[in-house]
Amino acid sequence: MTASLSATASHPSTLPAPRLIALADMPAQPWRNGGGVTRELLTLAATPSADDSPSHAPWRLRLSVAEVDVDGPFSTFVGVTRWFAVLHGDGVMLDIDGQAHRLAPGDEPVRFDGAAVTTCRLLGGATRDLNLMLRVDRDGNTPQGAGLYTARNGQSWRPDSAGACGVISTQPARISDGDRQIELPADTLAWFDTAPAKLMLVASDITTPLVACWIVAGQEPQS
Repeated sequence: MTASLSATASHPSTLPAPRLIALADMPAQPWRNGGGVTRELLTLAATPSADDSPSHAPWRLRLSVAEVDVDGPFSTFVGVTRWFAVLHGDGVMLDIDGQAHRLAPGDEPVRFDGAAVTTCRLLGGATRDLNLMLRVDRDGNTPQGAGLYTARNGQSWRPDSAGACGVISTQPARISDGDRQIELPADTLAWFDTAPAKLMLVASDITTPLVACWIVAGQEPQS
């Protein structure tokens, strides 16, 4: 689905209409251990190398939301950098290679090596968590500026690098570049294939704390 735009006639805008991907429209993929389900919001394919056929090119970015019901370990992903943020629930305690990280809705996402030994302990009931995975380049680096960032209500935000970007919010909000606005439904990803120069997210209900994240893909690493 593509968003509709509203703008002030005397102030032209270059804000493109993003793709809107509703979490509820994505099929739930149950975990083999029965501990939860995952809904994949977005996958970006990598440019195939000489060893890959175009139909079997590896992904370079995966964005998903997990509904976690019980404590348990994370799967490992060698050659991948991961980001994790809590969207709904009481929060979690992540143990990443022996280092504890306590996370609740609205906290800054945690970044870690996909190969790290990681376990998750729920601090209350079930949680809904945002997961971003990006493949590293041949030198082990992620694209400059890529990652997950907490979106603050009404604060202007500029992507640190060229490439694609997006935003997801747990409540209805408006995306703006200062002149044009896009309505963003709750639990929906807005994805821009080309990152605008600047963006702002404003909650529709100012009485409820905004829980939202910006996502930056960055430029594809060279193989």
